[in-house]
Amino acid sequence: MKNRPEELQGGTQRVLLPNGSPMFVTVNYFEGRPTEVFVRYDDPALCEWISALTILITRLLRAGEKLEDIAEELSQIAGPESGHHVPGTHDWSPSLVARVGRAFGNFFQQPGDASMRIFP
Repeated sequence: MKNRPEELQGGTQRVLLPNGSPMFVTVNYFEGRPTEVFVRYDDPALCEWISALTILITRLLRAGEKLEDIAEELSQIAGPESGHHVPGTHDWSPSLVARVGRAFGNFFQQPGDASMRIFP
């Protein structure tokens, strides 16, 4: 995609984190393919790596990589201190990056349009 259109269709997921705060994961589409991603999380300490991650994923998508493949790779990343359960669930994630990867993967596991979805 050489020139990004002024408007794209997409979807956003609200992902709950262990501390109960939300992270918002957005995927936008161009001609039926994922073409850019955004992650919003209000933690200044993580702002730089989240920005870098989304920029690199967007470049990979625009180069023809599949979001399903990227999501699978991210979901396998484990950190020595960042594994966590989401309170009130049996949901385990080996890292925050893995949680982002799983959120991207959920775009392909849920039926329906690209509307706002909430996943634990």
